[in-house]
Amino acid sequence: MKKIFKIMAFSLILCTSLSATGCLNTNYFGKQTLSYNLGAKPVSLDPALCSETSDSNIILANFEGLMKLDSNNKAVPGIASSYSQQSDTKYIFNLRNAFWSDGKSVTARDFEYAWKRALSFETAASYAYQLFCIKNGENYNKRKTLSTDVGVRAIDDNTLEVVLEYPTPYFLEMLAQPIFMPVREDIIKQYSDEWTESPQKYIGNGPFKMISLGDKIEFTRNEYYYDAENVKLNILTFNIEENSNISLQDWEAGTVDIVENPPVSEISRLKSENKLMVEPYLGTYFYAFNTNKEPLNDKRVRKALSFAINRNEIIEFTAMNEVLPAAAYVPRGIPDVNDEDFRDVGGKYLNPDGQISNAKKLLSDAGYPDGKGFPALTLIYNNTNNHAQIAQAIKDMLKTNLNVDVSLKALGWEEFADNRKRGNYEISRYGWIADYVDSLSFLELFVSEGENNETFYSNKEYDALIMKARKEADLEKRMEYLHNAENMLMDDMPILPVFFYTNTMLINSKVKGIIKSPLGHMYFDRAYIGD
Repeated sequence: MKKIFKIMAFSLILCTSLSATGCLNTNYFGKQTLSYNLGAKPVSLDPALCSETSDSNIILANFEGLMKLDSNNKAVPGIASSYSQQSDTKYIFNLRNAFWSDGKSVTARDFEYAWKRALSFETAASYAYQLFCIKNGENYNKRKTLSTDVGVRAIDDNTLEVVLEYPTPYFLEMLAQPIFMPVREDIIKQYSDEWTESPQKYIGNGPFKMISLGDKIEFTRNEYYYDAENVKLNILTFNIEENSNISLQDWEAGTVDIVENPPVSEISRLKSENKLMVEPYLGTYFYAFNTNKEPLNDKRVRKALSFAINRNEIIEFTAMNEVLPAAAYVPRGIPDVNDEDFRDVGGKYLNPDGQISNAKKLLSDAGYPDGKGFPALTLIYNNTNNHAQIAQAIKDMLKTNLNVDVSLKALGWEEFADNRKRGNYEISRYGWIADYVDSLSFLELFVSEGENNETFYSNKEYDALIMKARKEADLEKRMEYLHNAENMLMDDMPILPVFFYTNTMLINSKVKGIIKSPLGHMYFDRAYIGD
């Protein structure tokens, strides 16, 4: 049996020992300011509406849930001082004496309101399905029952009862996700959708509080945070610079402390200079096929296009030597049974070097021998990072190997996301980062009519497997359902997997105490500037 590729090995902990006595004197460290390049402008800072990893980093600085993740990505008490599990489907959480950044007490009712708000049909939260494990959560979201039937209830100000629809082994870890953060009903009722648009309205309960929102987003230590004495940073700044070349220049000039995803053209140099940090990232870079559009509604066509791609050449061509070719959809790093990795058990579905003869046969079987009569397709991508290079490589391979013409269209992020959401595309760049350390986090994306299923793929047998996996308590049976679901997905091929992500970062050597999760989240609550 193979040693499990434990997720704890994936966490980046830029930390030296703080102090045997705990709290450190901020003055000892001098000026405690840290700047991090967020990349794209935030889409939404509302925890219920957060759909971008970059946005979640801001939310997690401003808010804290019942549980938070430690450096091993395990759930530990956050706003909940303790909890008890009454049964496989019932939890009682006891809240600590915690406060909002305006000094008001955080109560169990704030959590009940926030979760029911996120589930509400009117909120239209694309990640509402993360709360479907709560009893009647899905029924309420689909307007089949009332909010009073949802299995979350404030027993009193300091006690929250949660009843689940089915046993959920990753439930406690999910409570650290943005959508489970508490929010203030009075603030949202007063300001409606504008409550996230100014520091005065953006009231949180986390380690930091917002002080400015503009070209940069600035936070300072939240003096009302229950563990404020252990928060070292005085100022935390999120820069917004989408151009990776400019962000690299800023980092090398010392005007920003942390930059992720530097230009691929600079990777070799930065690595040789011992400046580059490379950490695993639980995510997959892929292209989505719009299965509602002809001829992409034919799985033979989708498989032909996927088989025609040489993933190793794409990685080499785009100088992305720090990533791994995706011969499947679910990446490495997720536990299976018997001390194994889900990916090792599931094996490979694709040859990273391509399967050209199979691709040609599939395309011919679909009625397009040697690409004759095949309509020209358009591939869209967002115009940041190296997406253009990857798209060009895909275009060239489809032309060379299948005689299929593809035109490329670069879009700004907002237009790109809108086109993808509305199905106004044929092939689109996509990527998915796990929300929790479980293969279900990847596979449930493609259930029929799922909020984030922008391929519009629909297979009732697949849906049934995902539902069985959600509800199954027996680990071996659950993994069997999940592997069968991936088998079905890769046979129907609504996506074209390209590579498994890694996280490449540049970090000022004076920055200590940062925790970078393989789920993509950056935690600053223990960060400080050292020597």
